[in-house]
Amino acid sequence: MKKIKQKLYCYVDETGQDTEGNLYIVATVVVGDERDSLNEFLGKVEVKSGKTRRKWTNSRHKERHKYIELALIPKQLKGKIFYKIYKKTKEYEDLMVLVIARAINIYTETRDIDDYRVTIIIDGLRDRVRKRVTKSLRQLGVKMRKVVGGRDESSPLLRLTDSLAGMIREAEENRKDYKKIADRLSEQGIVSEL
Repeated sequence: MKKIKQKLYCYVDETGQDTEGNLYIVATVVVGDERDSLNEFLGKVEVKSGKTRRKWTNSRHKERHKYIELALIPKQLKGKIFYKIYKKTKEYEDLMVLVIARAINIYTETRDIDDYRVTIIIDGLRDRVRKRVTKSLRQLGVKMRKVVGGRDESSPLLRLTDSLAGMIREAEENRKDYKKIADRLSEQGIVSEL
């Protein structure tokens, strides 16, 4: 019996380029058929938390906390959220590509998925960078449908990656409240550092 080719989606956001190489973080969320239900769920969480469609940096701390608490409770996100923290480097594009490839590989291996095509949505991706990223990911063996640039306004899952990158950065910059949340989510297996 022939297996059906699975459609996957990888949402990507990054932060730290403003630190001139001191800190660089890439966050990803990899999902399959549940994409629509997760977008619907996360849209409701945005409203309930008061964060709405605002970026992490434009949200108040109270809204951020409530959003993270509500968004990352469900078990349906377990094993789908990955991030990597880099220090003392400006190799942003290459490191982003490695994180994307690793996240997709872990997601497909843990679910025994051989035949897939992934659409990769990267926040704020410029067209000239998109072409290089596509080529690099193909060289790493990622089976892609396409790589596209996205905007936080476009999808609750993309806004989730923005919030994850922001939360992890806050934790790395010694904001104790975010460090506690990040540690708890790691212990529960909701988010995984690569």
